[in-house]
Amino acid sequence: LFNETVDPPRTSPARETTAVAPVATPEEIGIPPSAGVTIQESDRGTLFPMWIVRAPGYEMQVNRKSGVSRTVIDAHGQLLFGSEWWGGSGFFEVRLPTGAEETAPIAWNRAAKEIRWRGPTMEVTAPGGESFVANFGEHAIRYEFHGKPDIEYRAAIHSFFWHASGRLLTARDQPLPGLPPTLGDFHWTCLQNPGLSPDCVLLLTPRQPAEWSHRPTNISAFWTLRDGE
Repeated sequence: LFNETVDPPRTSPARETTAVAPVATPEEIGIPPSAGVTIQESDRGTLFPMWIVRAPGYEMQVNRKSGVSRTVIDAHGQLLFGSEWWGGSGFFEVRLPTGAEETAPIAWNRAAKEIRWRGPTMEVTAPGGESFVANFGEHAIRYEFHGKPDIEYRAAIHSFFWHASGRLLTARDQPLPGLPPTLGDFHWTCLQNPGLSPDCVLLLTPRQPAEWSHRPTNISAFWTLRDGE
């Protein structure tokens, strides 16, 4: 998350993730207090059992069946992206290059083959072998994707609810104060609902910034993604 009063999130090279143990059965997954991140199970909705990830800079709800999340709430308690009343949103979805919905190995409504936690790190493996690791930090979430070689996937963040003031900005559209055009090897895209929150979701993607897609049933930011990115 980014606003003009704090430093932008740091980027770091990809790291290999070691084998992790299955998620524990207690309601709260133990994390050292100094990490500032807590993860709790929630069964408020029978159709969508959740993990609630809370950190100083955000709150996120993660589907315990698919490993895909549906909301990002800022530190002020305001909805930045997604929907609290509809289950179809997704952080993030991965499809094959055609973009057809049935090709999505990772999506809100696709049950994962396996989901494992190690502290604040979640590893999600799809039935087809694709996987991603999400490391939940205090103010940023770092994703690392592993897919089939030589395939350029189409990744997206979907929302079935988008506030009238919602917008997507890139360095080509409107520079943000304090942000250079690129951060390390990443291009930034700002997803913002200024009518709801002064903050924005700062999406960092390799090679090029995300693009904006208006579709009949949803609105999404999408970008290309390769194995190891």
